[in-house]
Amino acid sequence: MENEILAALRDAATALRSGGRGGRKNQIQMKPDRIKEVRLALKLTQEEFADKVGVSVQAVRSWEQGFRKPGALSQIMLAALFSEAKKLEHV
Repeated sequence: MENEILAALRDAATALRSGGRGGRKNQIQMKPDRIKEVRLALKLTQEEFADKVGVSVQAVRSWEQGFRKPGALSQIMLAALFSEAKKLEHV
């Protein structure tokens, strides 16, 4: 699973870079419900999810509750995890 996540990270970073003006055109919409849905689909606790994304547990809680939005680097990491979750849905 780690190799697939790394490949998805590269794809997400490329997509964000190609959008111009910091990649904003291609930024993924990170809705609170979707973040939680993906975390649960990957069978990760908030702590495990935070570790994979490289943020604090409080950041994950804030995203899932809609109090904060992920920054650009976190969006790249989330895009990779979203990609991985989609693959699991098709298995």
